Amino acid sequence: PDNITSIGDYAFDCCYGLSNINVTEGNPNYCSIDGNLYSKDKTELIRYAIAKEAAEFVIPDTVTKIHPGAFVDAENLEKITLPSSLKEIEDYAFSYSSIREIKIPKTVIDIGRGAFVGCKGLGNITVDIENPAYCDADGILYNKDYTALMQYPGGKAETDFKIPNGVEKICAEAFNGAQLQTIVIPKTVTDIESNAMNYMRSLYTVLYSGGQEEWESLANRAAFKNEALLQSKIIFDYNENLQVYGELMKCYYDNGAVTAVLEFDYIEKDCKTIFAIYDEEGNLVTLTSKDISRDAYTETLSCPADEKCIGYQAKVFFWNGLDNMKPVGNALYGNITERILESLDPYDDNCDETQLYTYNGECESISVTFSEDTQTERNYDYIYIYDMNDNEIGRYSGSELAGRTVNVPGNVVKIRLTSDGSNTYYGYRVERIDVNKQEG
Repeated sequence: PDNITSIGDYAFDCCYGLSNINVTEGNPNYCSIDGNLYSKDKTELIRYAIAKEAAEFVIPDTVTKIHPGAFVDAENLEKITLPSSLKEIEDYAFSYSSIREIKIPKTVIDIGRGAFVGCKGLGNITVDIENPAYCDADGILYNKDYTALMQYPGGKAETDFKIPNGVEKICAEAFNGAQLQTIVIPKTVTDIESNAMNYMRSLYTVLYSGGQEEWESLANRAAFKNEALLQSKIIFDYNENLQVYGELMKCYYDNGAVTAVLEFDYIEKDCKTIFAIYDEEGNLVTLTSKDISRDAYTETLSCPADEKCIGYQAKVFFWNGLDNMKPVGNALYGNITERILESLDPYDDNCDETQLYTYNGECESISVTFSEDTQTERNYDYIYIYDMNDNEIGRYSGSELAGRTVNVPGNVVKIRLTSDGSNTYYGYRVERIDVNKQEG
């Protein structure tokens, strides 16, 4: 009506059925064009009616400012054309809309916080090369001198991203909701604003080119509403010449072979490993090779060997698979031990894993003793023990196996751990294995 003189920002938020906003001709401050709300002089777009069915929208060339939240939740809108008259895009202007691409004209000199956050279909943000305030690289929005990363599009399909060297600030909402699993942060970054890296449910690993002290200083300043970042695994001293980051978790001899269990934090490209065994004098005893996929989180390497290898050193090398044998990761080292039966600590949700111990010879039974720490979620997660014929010897939950010895007939013990979808605990560890041989 004519008497409305002020409409606040976000006044029409959550009006999911709103398809038209009408303004009387006599209103001195506002007007309506095609059911959308503008200032009277048509220089400010205040609110787009989000229930409109159109997939495309061209903003009139009179508009110089887009108000906060003007297109928020516009789920049908996939393409927006910005006019050459536009100067300001205010906070959250296009947030949580369905736009798939956006081109920012050279006239825009002010883009507010989170202007494109939550746009899950947005794959690219491009900026006119003549824009004096902003630029883009690979579809990502930066300020003109690339010192501030402003928005990583939420619709990008990549799982890894390296923030360029020279970036000093990660702006608020920049990665909020991104589907990245791994991100590389250079030590040039000195400021991570609040909510810059939140709701990144897939983020697992952060590779930081600085040291631990530098990271702790940065993380303390970035603590507010950046839970996804702070809960990730942090790898310090990242070197861009190395493509593989991992750990040698176990290395043991069992039943005619040495087994190495690797866990990876990051693999940039497919590569190859050389798994080598060296004696106490440093002489090479044997080796084997295996291809490693960039998608691997864990990998098991096996090398035929005999029992005298217990106590020898195992080394795992990573190389590019080409004739030049270029290393692509730091070598991993470990001493070869007898096999230890244990689960992950904590074990995974929805796991169903079985470990096997075999005594190479005749025996009456095998006694396995579990550590005092052995524990699962009571009445939801279970540890099963079977003999060589898959007969169930026992089913245990909670701390029923803690410190307990279980005797299993025959020369084979199978330990199976199952879990539901929540609340995992320590799991189990076998502290001792006793072989009970037949008398006589």
